[in-house]
Amino acid sequence: MLNWLFTNTPLHYFVQSFWRDEAFSYLLAKKSFMDIFVLNAKDFSPPLYSLLLHIWLKLFGASEIALRSFSFLAFVLVTYVFFLFLTKIFKIKRKWSYIYTALFILNPFLNYYAFEARMYMLFALFALLSFYYLYQFRPVKYFVFTLLGLLTHYFMFFVLVSQVIFAFTARSYKKQDKYFQMKTILRPVLFFIPWVVYLLFQHKFGGEFWIDKPPLETILQIPAIMYIGYEKNLGSYQNWLIPFSVFLFFIISKIKIINIL
Repeated sequence: MLNWLFTNTPLHYFVQSFWRDEAFSYLLAKKSFMDIFVLNAKDFSPPLYSLLLHIWLKLFGASEIALRSFSFLAFVLVTYVFFLFLTKIFKIKRKWSYIYTALFILNPFLNYYAFEARMYMLFALFALLSFYYLYQFRPVKYFVFTLLGLLTHYFMFFVLVSQVIFAFTARSYKKQDKYFQMKTILRPVLFFIPWVVYLLFQHKFGGEFWIDKPPLETILQIPAIMYIGYEKNLGSYQNWLIPFSVFLFFIISKIKIINIL
């Protein structure tokens, strides 16, 4: 039974060999705290995930399962916060909340990163908690998780941009509340500035960037990658995926769950 689970379900991600970026996570997390700060800055990435993984290594060892369990724990917590969003923020009936949560758990894109020894699932957790406490208007908890998100991945700035747009477009906020929300959203950025200053002193700019520019086909297929787990590395591009992705994005962007129920 266990052999079947680890070969025919997403659990097989637990036991596969480390790939390059996961090996980098492991080698970096083995360093001292000070070395982690310096090396993360030179790699142009925030330090929090590596620092926490360093502690995780001390507690649980350095096997593939041990390292990936850290991301899997974040995935479990992300799923719980997602359920809280449905029930406490969107006020969706519990029966439908279970169905949506099951679909969330089965999402192949999330399954992939739930078992990867990288910072992405931890970032997803902090980003979701940031939104959760913004909706609940709890400034202290919002500040904590937003700052943690910034210290985990720079994509947290995209989350902040979306929150600023939300603050100024939400009908539930009066004009004075919108500016108060703006202050709440920008406060974690001010506390993130010391890391940015340190980063600028440590990082040598110039030279070619190691990530290739994504082709247009990849950009158009993002919804398909997110919702059906399609990856170009698993086969050649399928022409039908482009219109399917555009259609999927259109449907998802238009659907309002609360109005449907």
